[in-house]
Amino acid sequence: MKNDRLQTLARDLRKTPPRSPRETLGGFVIVARMLDKARADLLGINGEYNFYPCGLGAYFWKFTGLDAMKLKEFVATGATDEEVDRWIRENTTQKDPSNGTMRCVVCVFVISLRKSRNISKPISRNSAIHQAK
Repeated sequence: MKNDRLQTLARDLRKTPPRSPRETLGGFVIVARMLDKARADLLGINGEYNFYPCGLGAYFWKFTGLDAMKLKEFVATGATDEEVDRWIRENTTQKDPSNGTMRCVVCVFVISLRKSRNISKPISRNSAIHQAK
């Protein structure tokens, strides 16, 4: 049963927080956290966390061109982290024009955040840019 598989993979966000937004899944930050929130939301164990709408997640949806509800439907099948990674790579509409790969959404987020807060401090390449393999 898919629900059993989903229950095995899900974190109870009433007791444990989702993964850090800095943790990557498939070369993207935010995705592992959103996946934790989606699984918990499907099972009603999301506590104070929202899968959608989520301000930070909005950058990811805009950057990749993915639909949050379609991802949630896929997650509901009991998909593993690896299967979700593959689904995202196959369904994203935004690619890096220089080499056809996807770039980490944190780049978009950090640049936007810096502009909105008028921050001029340089961004560390290691903390801000990860390229999908």
